[in-house]
Amino acid sequence: MASELRVDRIIPVNGVPTGGGGGIIQVVPFFSTSGTDVTTTSETNIEASKVSITTMGTNSLILYYASFSTESDLLASSNGFLSLKYSQNNWSSSTYVYTDKRLNTTQIQDSQGSALHTVTMYHKSTWAAATTVSYGISFQKSSSSSVYFNQQSLSGQPSGTSNMAMGWIMEVSA
Repeated sequence: MASELRVDRIIPVNGVPTGGGGGIIQVVPFFSTSGTDVTTTSETNIEASKVSITTMGTNSLILYYASFSTESDLLASSNGFLSLKYSQNNWSSSTYVYTDKRLNTTQIQDSQGSALHTVTMYHKSTWAAATTVSYGISFQKSSSSSVYFNQQSLSGQPSGTSNMAMGWIMEVSA
């Protein structure tokens, strides 16, 4: 039996924020086959995770989602740390969304194949409307062995295919 819900408005229990709020303004998807080989324990920006958005609202909430794979040369599992960053100058410089927080991820050893990582983070922006901002993930690891994001031509990979990262960035009215 099919159901139907018809409403004129849905209002939060605490009322609608001044100027409205809570609505999705825009969603920008991204797909990338760019690879990043992290060979150091220093923090490295992951090229396949970068996406730009030009805000339509002011002080919007920015939701960021990405899914990407890694292949490592590790002999044993180790820790990795993911951070959300943003840039307003094409990555000449960047700023952490959270200066004191990281997502921990486990990098599996080479003999176990590839690992899939999914990241969802948010940023309460202070941008004016029509501001172009790029967001992306940076990665730091505890081992000196190589970790490759979005590596291509892996053993057993179907012929003619590319590994990719994908995700979206969403602007929501605050």
